[in-house]
Amino acid sequence: MEKQRRKSRWLSVPRQKSEGKEYSAREVQAASAGQLISEPAREGTGSSSLIRCLALQKWGDVSTMPGIDYRQLRASISIAEILQLIGFVPAQARGPQLRGPCPEHGSRSLRSRVFSVNLQTNAYQCFKCRSAGNQLDLYAAVTKKSLYQAARDLCEKINYPTPWMERW
Repeated sequence: MEKQRRKSRWLSVPRQKSEGKEYSAREVQAASAGQLISEPAREGTGSSSLIRCLALQKWGDVSTMPGIDYRQLRASISIAEILQLIGFVPAQARGPQLRGPCPEHGSRSLRSRVFSVNLQTNAYQCFKCRSAGNQLDLYAAVTKKSLYQAARDLCEKINYPTPWMERW
């Protein structure tokens, strides 16, 4: 009786290298919706393998999906170009260090110096809103987009070909 009930509650999702693994209907539904399951996983059931199996069923081989090469994009675009694009006007400049109002949280005073940018390291930090990162992080935060969408948008705006990578 227990086995019959259990079989009707569980689905068999084919895996790449093994015969098959049983997952509950709730796990399959949560994984297809992109949600993580909060209850502890059963032994040998990894949520990443479940999501990978569902992606294989839906899109085919996901290892060949194109992704953006963020390392190459960061190397080719300087933070000075990003600052010019977003219209940043520094209140103080000392060598490669610029300070001014934060473009992310929108400092009210133009004389504010809470936002610091180092042009040599392509890094920024705001001492008020605690935002920090590189040039792509800054552009994504100012435009309020995901990193992927911000990188694609940035490449289009400055007429730079998007650096794609085959396996990510």
